[in-house]
Amino acid sequence: MIANLAILLIVIYQKLVSPFFVARCVFYPSCSSYAKTHIKKYGILRSFFPLLKRIFSCHPYSKRLKNSFWDPVE
Repeated sequence: MIANLAILLIVIYQKLVSPFFVARCVFYPSCSSYAKTHIKKYGILRSFFPLLKRIFSCHPYSKRLKNSFWDPVE
């Protein structure tokens, strides 16, 4: 139930909020797509820390990134 709510909020973000940002995610798949997939596969509790790590490293000044970074859900 909570996982479905989280996924719904991510979809709302993708459709209504994300299109208005000039900056784009430096990862592929995008952080929001990654979050949806990770939550579907592992659940909301097990996804919390991997998603935090990914979101906090998603910026143009990340040391491990050049142009974009392939980081699929394992």
